[in-house]
Amino acid sequence: MSRNPSLRCWLPVVLLLLLLAPLFGHAAPPACDPSIKKNSEHPHGYRERTSHLCEGIYETGVSSLGLTLVSFTGPMRSIDMVRISKLQIQWKSVGEGEVRVRANSLRPRFYYRMDAVWPARTTRMSWTNAIPSQYELRTREFGIVATQRDKSGKPVYLPLRIGQDGQTQSRTPYVVTVISAAEIEEIYWSVAPEGKDYIVYDEPLERQPYSPNQPIAILLDKVSTPGRYLMTISAVLPDGSSNSVLVPFYHSS
Repeated sequence: MSRNPSLRCWLPVVLLLLLLAPLFGHAAPPACDPSIKKNSEHPHGYRERTSHLCEGIYETGVSSLGLTLVSFTGPMRSIDMVRISKLQIQWKSVGEGEVRVRANSLRPRFYYRMDAVWPARTTRMSWTNAIPSQYELRTREFGIVATQRDKSGKPVYLPLRIGQDGQTQSRTPYVVTVISAAEIEEIYWSVAPEGKDYIVYDEPLERQPYSPNQPIAILLDKVSTPGRYLMTISAVLPDGSSNSVLVPFYHSS
């Protein structure tokens, strides 16, 4: 029986393409948030900037009547976001899922957002903060968080260490920032090792008055042993009801 020589030449190429097909089939997850109303007419409108990052100004804010976690980082007071053009953002990866980094403007009526998605083993990103710098967004007007799903599929917050290129920033104490759209009378917060039956800290914040839609920063310096923790933040409203947010996070050494 005769053999086709041209078919024999192409056979290794076909086999190689079959082996590589799964790699091409798993595209990077989209970074852009589809729920955001894009401002296509704005020169700095929210859109895809790289394969990993979406960023820009969008049309209207996302309203929430509850308590919202907007930032979980190490100290950022020494960072001048107007003068520093590039920042290093670092975290400790703890799971198998992709790492999602989200930054928001905390300035009233200034709707800026950055979303980035990175593979599971990534532990840092270099970010050129040209848009926040151009609009003179200060550190106190800026919130950023990172999340990742652990091996069981549960989401966990990854505290971020942020600094200028070439400089190492302190990881702790953590600064956890929340915003409440409603008027509140007091903030209570507690921290406990996940899965344990004791609490590391449980106290009121005692920093009245609390203004609606203004960042409320909590200094978290009550954890030392590496591991998983659960932070609970509750806001008591004037009518006696409360809003709460649960913050599972990983504290590394």
